[in-house]
Amino acid sequence: MKLITNINSKKIILIVSTIILILIIVKIWPRQFFCPTTDDNSESVIKINEDLFLLSTKGSSRATAYANISKVIFIDSICVISWLGIDEGKFKPVVAVYDLKTKKVINRYIFDESFDNHGVPSLAVDNEKIIHLFYYPHSAHKIKYKTGKLTTNNEIIWECQENIGDPNLTYPNPIFHKDKGLFLFARKTPNIPGPNPLGSYGFFKPVKDKNVFNDLLISSTSGYAAFSSRVLISNEKIQLLTRYHENSSKNFSGQTQTISYIESQDNGVNWQIDNKNKINYQDKGVWNWENLKLNNLITSNKGSIIDKGGLEKGNVLSVIGLYNDNLKNVNAFYLKEDISDSKIVEAIRNNKNGYWEKSYINNLIYPQLKGQRFVAPTGNLIVQDSIILFSGVLQDDTIKRDIKSISQWGHKSNSVVLLTKEKNKYKILIEFTSSSNCVWFPYIKLKGNNLVLIFTKKSEDINLSNVDTTNETEVFLFHTKLDELLNKKHEKLILL
Repeated sequence: MKLITNINSKKIILIVSTIILILIIVKIWPRQFFCPTTDDNSESVIKINEDLFLLSTKGSSRATAYANISKVIFIDSICVISWLGIDEGKFKPVVAVYDLKTKKVINRYIFDESFDNHGVPSLAVDNEKIIHLFYYPHSAHKIKYKTGKLTTNNEIIWECQENIGDPNLTYPNPIFHKDKGLFLFARKTPNIPGPNPLGSYGFFKPVKDKNVFNDLLISSTSGYAAFSSRVLISNEKIQLLTRYHENSSKNFSGQTQTISYIESQDNGVNWQIDNKNKINYQDKGVWNWENLKLNNLITSNKGSIIDKGGLEKGNVLSVIGLYNDNLKNVNAFYLKEDISDSKIVEAIRNNKNGYWEKSYINNLIYPQLKGQRFVAPTGNLIVQDSIILFSGVLQDDTIKRDIKSISQWGHKSNSVVLLTKEKNKYKILIEFTSSSNCVWFPYIKLKGNNLVLIFTKKSEDINLSNVDTTNETEVFLFHTKLDELLNKKHEKLILL
């Protein structure tokens, strides 16, 4: 009897020990063991000149698209770059490690999959130099989330994290605040019973609570809606410059568009137009139909309205960026296009009366363009000291246009440009163009004197309409010294 008891005790101890061991492995073992990531350095980087590199010939149709999401980060002398690639006919997020000193790509990583060409990966880095990577969704999915840490050999050790949010998200845009942690902005498409539900835009705090979505903006009309936002975070203040795209029908997308500005002085709890005018806003904390009522969240007309447009007004609006000048005035940049004209608008808010004073940059820059015009999709804007840099897309201005195709999406004449504003003077610094293919989707980032630009060049066989496709494109990296670029005359580089 004693022998049987001892045997049973040993079995119990063995079972318990096995369970404990499994739990330890799952909890403590580096999560990259379970993380579907491929180290891939098989594709060679092609050096075009001292500053221009072809990173990949396996980009997706929107490899570097969506200038409102972060795709370049810096960790000391290392630059980490993300884009959406194609591998075996599937949309594959790609991350590359680039050495700013040697101008060489050291490593690249391919991740499991994004749902379609909207799943462009986005990046952030925190105070501990941990890399945060987000990708995958389009309207009916959670956000896939990975973290990574650079080793002394500049390799990234990746860990899989729990997916974020309810399955209704698109365009994850992470922004890191040095004191308040990570904010993850995204669009949310409601999965609520009803024929045409409203769309919303808001943010998570993934480190604090990755499952709580703070609804913020809301469309005023049912049906398709999009929110292209540029976000600034400093101290307790969050600033949002947003292009509301709403009131869509089967034949016309974005009949109503609004450029609107809001800010929060308490990290997103309360919102206001300016220091004097608060907004009637209440996030109930639970994402349901009650929370999506128009009196709870912020519609386009609740913010500080800078401009109104859309197809019903015969034009298209696109956000570029914002910054605060030395007088703490908000400066907003956006693109306004119609059939006959296109112009970049700079709107400066007067802090005393809240009025937006506008100037049109085309009158200052256009003599250099020679039959070209600015078109969507726009790039982004960055500011360092007194220098303002922004990227954009130029297009042949002689193309026939109509109300449904003002921008001529993905036209073969598209080229990428870098512009600067310094001491109230505007200048085109450099232009990247092709003799036969569309060059577009620019994204710029600056660290010290290091300027990094990524963009996409289409392949000849890609359909020029706005549809999902797995055809391959080329992904380019331009890295130069800012002071050298500022001293150059307008340079035009033709990509074959």
